[in-house]
Amino acid sequence: MPLPIFLAHRLSKRLSEVRKNGTIPYLRPDGKTQVTIEYDGDKAVRLDTVVVSSQHASDIDLESLLAPDIREFVVEPELKALLDE
Repeated sequence: MPLPIFLAHRLSKRLSEVRKNGTIPYLRPDGKTQVTIEYDGDKAVRLDTVVVSSQHASDIDLESLLAPDIREFVVEPELKALLDE
């Protein structure tokens, strides 16, 4: 399986887990992920872009609550070793 698809699947699974187990209780069922990897020829050289999108409760502030929670509980546990700070 291509690396970007493998990583996107991991993120999708994690997004579903944190919604179902209540870690991020305001998430709703419709979520999407996308991962872009930069290549040099056939070799993956860096994680370029990570997109995580999810339905959420209407009263949630995207900047102060949703984005940090998604990063902490979804992206970092799955991709921490690959992230540039």
